[in-house]
Amino acid sequence: MDAQSKPGPGSESSNSSAAAVNSTVNSTTNSAANTSLPFLQKYSTTALDKSFADEPILPPPLNTNSDRFFEDLNIFDDADSKMKQNLDNELVKVALDQGMDMRDYVSEVEAELKRAEDVSLHDYIAQAYNIASLHSQIKNCDSALEVIEDMLHSFKTNLSNISSEIRSLQQQSASMSVKLKNRQAIRGELSQYINELAVPESMIRHIVESPVTDRLFLEQLHELNHKINFAKQQAFQDARSAQDVRDVLMKLRVKATAKIREYLLSKIQQFKKPMTNYQMAQNAMLKCRFFYEFLLNGERDIAKEVKESYVDITSKIFYSYFKYYWTRLIKLQFDDLPTKDDVVGADESSKKGFFAAQPRLKSPVFSLGERANILLPASLEGPVLVPHTSSQSNQKFPLEVLFRAYQWALVDNASREYLFICDFFLMAGQPAQELFNQIWGKTLLISLKHVEETVAGCYDAIGLYLCLQIIEHYRDLMVKRCVPALAAYFEGLVGILAPRLMLVVEGHVASLRNADPSAFKITTQPHFITRKYAELSAALLVIRNHGADNPSLNTLIKQLQLEMDSLIMRMAAEFAERKFQLIFMINNYDTVWTVMQEHLQADTKETDNVKVILGQRINDFVEELLSPYFGAMIEFIKHSEAAVERGQPDAIKADEKKIAGIVRGFNNNWKKAMDDINAEVLRTFNNFKQGTNILQTALTNLLQYYHRLHKLLSSLNQFKNLPVRNELINLHHLMVEVKNAQAVNAARHTAFLEDARQRRKIMHRFGIFVALIAVLAATTRAAFLPDFAQIPALSSWMGDFFQNTGGVPWLSLWRPPRVQPRDYTAIMEKLWDMDENGMNYQTMVLDIQNRTLYNATTDVAPRKLFKSVNETFVFRSDVAKKFRHLLDNYNEQGGVADTHTAAEKKEMDDFLEALCQTDIIKETRKWLYDQGKPFATMELLKAHLKEVWFTLYPRSKNMTHGVRDSSAFEHVFLGEIKRSQRVIGGLHNWIVAYLLEKGGEWNYAGYTDNIKEFQPGRFIFGAKFRGYKNYWKNPMSSFIFGSSVEFDFAAYSICYIMKPGKNCAFKIHNKKLSINTLNFLKGYNYIDTAYPVV
Repeated sequence: MDAQSKPGPGSESSNSSAAAVNSTVNSTTNSAANTSLPFLQKYSTTALDKSFADEPILPPPLNTNSDRFFEDLNIFDDADSKMKQNLDNELVKVALDQGMDMRDYVSEVEAELKRAEDVSLHDYIAQAYNIASLHSQIKNCDSALEVIEDMLHSFKTNLSNISSEIRSLQQQSASMSVKLKNRQAIRGELSQYINELAVPESMIRHIVESPVTDRLFLEQLHELNHKINFAKQQAFQDARSAQDVRDVLMKLRVKATAKIREYLLSKIQQFKKPMTNYQMAQNAMLKCRFFYEFLLNGERDIAKEVKESYVDITSKIFYSYFKYYWTRLIKLQFDDLPTKDDVVGADESSKKGFFAAQPRLKSPVFSLGERANILLPASLEGPVLVPHTSSQSNQKFPLEVLFRAYQWALVDNASREYLFICDFFLMAGQPAQELFNQIWGKTLLISLKHVEETVAGCYDAIGLYLCLQIIEHYRDLMVKRCVPALAAYFEGLVGILAPRLMLVVEGHVASLRNADPSAFKITTQPHFITRKYAELSAALLVIRNHGADNPSLNTLIKQLQLEMDSLIMRMAAEFAERKFQLIFMINNYDTVWTVMQEHLQADTKETDNVKVILGQRINDFVEELLSPYFGAMIEFIKHSEAAVERGQPDAIKADEKKIAGIVRGFNNNWKKAMDDINAEVLRTFNNFKQGTNILQTALTNLLQYYHRLHKLLSSLNQFKNLPVRNELINLHHLMVEVKNAQAVNAARHTAFLEDARQRRKIMHRFGIFVALIAVLAATTRAAFLPDFAQIPALSSWMGDFFQNTGGVPWLSLWRPPRVQPRDYTAIMEKLWDMDENGMNYQTMVLDIQNRTLYNATTDVAPRKLFKSVNETFVFRSDVAKKFRHLLDNYNEQGGVADTHTAAEKKEMDDFLEALCQTDIIKETRKWLYDQGKPFATMELLKAHLKEVWFTLYPRSKNMTHGVRDSSAFEHVFLGEIKRSQRVIGGLHNWIVAYLLEKGGEWNYAGYTDNIKEFQPGRFIFGAKFRGYKNYWKNPMSSFIFGSSVEFDFAAYSICYIMKPGKNCAFKIHNKKLSINTLNFLKGYNYIDTAYPVV
């Protein structure tokens, strides 16, 4: 067999593959022939058959010379290993297991593959149209993409051109920006330069034509001054432009200077006109203070002229004003001034009787009285005295009042002048002080001269000390105002007043040192010298507490006290008996102690010293008092205790008879002895408080002595077996008896006091009657009236009556009631300033809104009255807390009886107790008592307040059949509904109004009267409102907004007690206020209503 006919390896598969290819090609050709696709028509069956027939498909000949051949031979080297791997194949295993021939199996596989290939070819031919269409579309896409590619190439070219253009523009923009910034910088500076240098037409017009008081003139003057200064700066830098405007600016400065000079000199000349208020002219000058600065910058000669003119005129004005003012003031001083003979140790017993001389206004020499009020801030900085007004009313004043008025006028004007100098003339420090001295030098010198002349003959130590303290206060005020200009003046005043005060006080000390007790009329009652010393010493201590200590004066006060102690001892030595000596010393030291306690708020070294001495003298007197009755017992006790202390108890003799006499004598006589002691103390001591203290000390000492007697008889052996020990009174029983005795004595004292009050009334009426006759006799010397100086008995008695108690105990209780004051400003202002629980702007803000009419029934206040209230502050005090507890104890409906439970009554008592503990009520009680009202103790005032405020009564005023539906407290503080009129009555307390508004039961409808603000946060005005079932308050209700409960109680109570049924008018911080109170019914001491009048 040749090479072509021999089947090579895989010949079957090759043939079958060829056959499959032929079949496929044939089918494809046929399919293409049956279609209209042109690109397949050239492949016809004949051509294919011909190509296959011409060249039969044979395997390629073996090339044994090539490397490939040997590589193929190497394949058989691995046949074994590959065959082994093929045998492991699952398909091969299955075929072998079925006993199949591998060639048959391969043929089947190939047939399978051929069928799959045929199917794939048929599928491909079936999609031939789509493939051709896809091919066409791809070609079209290629064409479109080519066009796009061309466009993108063109766009890329254009972008590169644009990028280069942008870079070029950026470079141009940066260059232009730099140029613009440079031009703007130059333009800003150049524009500012031109604006500061150029002179606009408006400036020329206003400087030349406008009056100097016009605001535009002042504004343009500022601009002109700035341009002149700028032109000067540029001229130094050789700027040509500055030379262009120099002439215009100089002409404007000359014109402005002329106008300013004329204006300032005219204002200064106005000071010289009579009745001109130079301070108003100064205020007008201060508004144009730049005028002087302008002159000072450009025309110093004219500025100096203005300043010298001002200094010349104002210095003359101040000099003449204060010289004239002092001349008029000094005429208002008391006529009868203290002399060198008015000293503490002077003997006044040789003076004539009470009616011997014509009464004249005299300054109090030793007593302080109300003179210390001059040191209160309101008085120190209050209005000055107007001489012609005071002279018309024939008023006279002590030295310190006139001194305060003059110094306050000087201090106020001088401080204002110094501040004006610093502000207007642009000065400070030493230059300002020098200019001030030029203006005020002569005035201050004449003021010092006036003071020196006045005090040269002054012997009023209280007035001099008050003047010194006034200076200290004004010196501190000047420090606060940062005005050092008067420092030298104050030093000069102190240099004049302090030595004079030392001299006067040394005179008092010398008078006590040189006093001759044998020349005095001395009784066991307080001596008049003691009273004068007590008043003077207390006055000096009170004044000292209002300012800084004066060491030199403190030394003199101590010397004064030592000399007074020495004089009291020398006067006591005039008595032969020790007991009377002690009585005299106790009465005198008690007087000193009482006076000091009345005037001083706190203890001082001086009061402590008096208290110690008084206690020592009381203990000595108690020993003398007990000695006549219990002397044997006291001597036995002291002797026995001294022996025990020496360690010699056996030396005490057990004299049974003597001890029995002591014990039985005490048992039988101690009650009578205490009665006798009580009576003696009552006769001897005019101060019942001190007498009670002495009795208490005597009883205490007696109990202590008896207790020591018990102890001795029980502890010493020689006394233990004495039968008399069984007769000793039980100490507890003795203490009970002593307490009963004290109660009886207290009752006796009360009766004695009441009798003294009745005597006081009689003596007061008789004294007024006799005094009126005496004044009439002294002033007219009518023939029908006797000369009381020629009636020695009556004259001497009245002199003793007014100057000395003359040994009559109950006369010391006599305190003539003062005449009811015409106004209540002093006490009301004092209570107002003491009201630390009052409100202010930080604790209460009101929204007062609109004004309405009395008879209006429309609401013109859409918002609440109380915008904000700090309740914590309102109810921080104990009084306010307890006041709030009372608000739910009443029924506001008229005609419905009010009843109080035990708990509500206790709340009422607690409220009154807290109220009476406040300083305001304490001051109220003291003031009322000084006016002659019977409130010697707080308990008496509390009982009175309870009666007039909290007693229930019928609002219908039918005391027989009326329903007790009201009280003063309910009406005034809470308000109530009037049954017949269906309106609200009362309600004058702002705290209740606030609580009602907060609870939605009070609707504020507007205010009805002018609003008065007494201090920040405290007002008074009438309010229209609805409340309590939406009833109207008709016509309105007045309130003191911001005051505390205790102030309202005090103010209403004072006005009711002093002026029931009348207007009680007064001022608070120079603003008028009056309170109206009405009595419930004649014969009933109840308040009907109380309210501030608006």
